[in-house]
Amino acid sequence: MTSPEGFWVEAREDGEDDFTYHEATDFTDFAEEELASDEEIASEVDRYIIWPGQATAYMTGALEIERLRAEATDRLGSRFDPRSFHDAVLQDGSLPLPMLGAKLSAPTRPSGDPARR
Repeated sequence: MTSPEGFWVEAREDGEDDFTYHEATDFTDFAEEELASDEEIASEVDRYIIWPGQATAYMTGALEIERLRAEATDRLGSRFDPRSFHDAVLQDGSLPLPMLGAKLSAPTRPSGDPARR
Protein backbone atom coordinates (compact mmCIF):
# COMPACT_ATOMS: atom_id res chain seq x y z
CA MET A 1 0.00 0.00 0.00
CA THR A 2 1.33 3.42 -0.87
CA SER A 3 1.71 6.16 1.69
CA PRO A 4 -1.15 8.68 1.82
CA GLU A 5 1.39 11.52 2.00
CA GLY A 6 0.62 12.49 -1.60
CA PHE A 7 -3.09 13.03 -0.99
CA TRP A 8 -4.58 16.49 -0.51
CA VAL A 9 -7.30 17.04 2.04
CA GLU A 10 -10.07 19.47 1.15
CA ALA A 11 -11.53 19.95 4.62
CA ARG A 12 -9.72 23.12 5.59
CA GLU A 13 -12.04 25.36 7.62
CA ASP A 14 -10.31 28.69 7.09
CA GLY A 15 -10.76 28.81 3.31
CA GLU A 16 -7.02 28.69 2.64
CA ASP A 17 -5.49 26.39 0.04
CA ASP A 18 -5.69 22.64 0.52
CA PHE A 19 -3.04 21.09 2.71
CA THR A 20 -0.95 17.98 2.85
CA TYR A 21 -1.63 14.79 4.72
CA HIS A 22 0.89 15.78 7.40
CA GLU A 23 -0.76 19.19 7.80
CA ALA A 24 -4.14 17.45 8.13
CA THR A 25 -2.94 15.26 10.98
CA ASP A 26 -1.51 18.32 12.73
CA PHE A 27 -4.71 20.31 12.12
CA THR A 28 -7.03 18.16 14.22
CA ASP A 29 -8.18 19.16 17.70
CA PHE A 30 -7.10 15.72 18.86
CA ALA A 31 -3.47 16.49 18.04
CA GLU A 32 -3.60 19.91 19.67
CA GLU A 33 -5.22 18.62 22.84
CA GLU A 34 -3.30 15.31 22.82
CA LEU A 35 -6.59 13.40 23.07
CA ALA A 36 -5.50 10.66 20.67
CA SER A 37 -2.30 8.96 19.61
CA ASP A 38 -0.59 9.83 16.35
CA GLU A 39 -1.74 6.46 14.97
CA GLU A 40 -5.38 7.17 15.86
CA ILE A 41 -5.21 10.61 14.28
CA ALA A 42 -3.63 9.21 11.11
CA SER A 43 -6.35 6.57 10.96
CA GLU A 44 -9.07 9.24 11.15
CA VAL A 45 -7.44 11.37 8.45
CA ASP A 46 -7.10 8.26 6.27
CA ARG A 47 -10.79 7.49 6.79
CA TYR A 48 -11.85 10.97 5.67
CA ILE A 49 -9.63 10.74 2.59
CA ILE A 50 -10.78 7.26 1.61
CA TRP A 51 -14.47 7.60 2.55
CA PRO A 52 -15.41 11.32 2.50
CA GLY A 53 -19.15 10.69 2.18
CA GLN A 54 -19.28 8.90 5.54
CA ALA A 55 -18.59 12.08 7.47
CA THR A 56 -21.26 13.95 5.51
CA ALA A 57 -23.81 11.18 6.09
CA TYR A 58 -22.97 11.06 9.81
CA MET A 59 -23.37 14.81 10.24
CA THR A 60 -26.60 14.88 8.21
CA GLY A 61 -28.08 12.21 10.49
CA ALA A 62 -26.83 13.87 13.67
CA LEU A 63 -28.35 17.23 12.69
CA GLU A 64 -31.68 15.61 11.77
CA ILE A 65 -31.85 13.73 15.07
CA GLU A 66 -31.07 16.97 16.94
CA ARG A 67 -33.87 18.70 14.98
CA LEU A 68 -36.32 15.88 15.75
CA ARG A 69 -35.37 16.00 19.42
CA ALA A 70 -35.92 19.77 19.58
CA GLU A 71 -39.27 19.32 17.86
CA ALA A 72 -40.30 16.61 20.34
CA THR A 73 -39.11 18.73 23.28
CA ASP A 74 -41.15 21.72 22.07
CA ARG A 75 -44.21 19.56 21.37
CA LEU A 76 -44.13 17.62 24.64
CA GLY A 77 -42.67 20.16 27.06
CA SER A 78 -42.23 18.66 30.52
CA ARG A 79 -43.58 15.30 29.28
CA PHE A 80 -40.51 14.84 27.05
CA ASP A 81 -38.37 11.91 28.22
CA PRO A 82 -34.85 11.84 26.69
CA ARG A 83 -34.44 8.14 27.42
CA SER A 84 -37.65 7.25 25.61
CA PHE A 85 -36.63 9.45 22.69
CA HIS A 86 -33.24 7.73 22.53
CA ASP A 87 -34.88 4.30 22.68
CA ALA A 88 -37.32 5.26 19.90
CA VAL A 89 -34.46 6.44 17.67
CA LEU A 90 -32.53 3.18 18.13
CA GLN A 91 -35.46 0.76 18.28
CA ASP A 92 -35.66 -0.13 14.58
CA GLY A 93 -31.97 0.11 13.78
CA SER A 94 -30.78 2.07 10.77
CA LEU A 95 -33.63 3.88 9.02
CA PRO A 96 -33.74 6.44 6.23
CA LEU A 97 -34.14 9.88 7.84
CA PRO A 98 -37.63 10.51 6.40
CA MET A 99 -38.84 7.22 7.92
CA LEU A 100 -37.27 8.07 11.28
CA GLY A 101 -38.92 11.48 11.21
CA ALA A 102 -42.32 9.94 10.40
CA LYS A 103 -41.88 7.36 13.14
CA LEU A 104 -41.00 9.96 15.78
CA SER A 105 -43.87 12.22 14.69
CA ALA A 106 -46.45 9.39 14.77
CA PRO A 107 -49.24 9.49 17.36
CA THR A 108 -48.46 8.04 20.78
CA ARG A 109 -48.48 4.30 21.06
CA PRO A 110 -50.76 2.79 23.71
CA SER A 111 -47.75 2.56 26.05
CA GLY A 112 -47.64 6.38 26.11
CA ASP A 113 -44.07 6.62 24.87
CA PRO A 114 -43.22 10.32 25.54
CA ALA A 115 -40.80 10.42 22.63
CA ARG A 116 -43.81 10.50 20.37
CA ARG A 117 -46.90 12.69 20.14
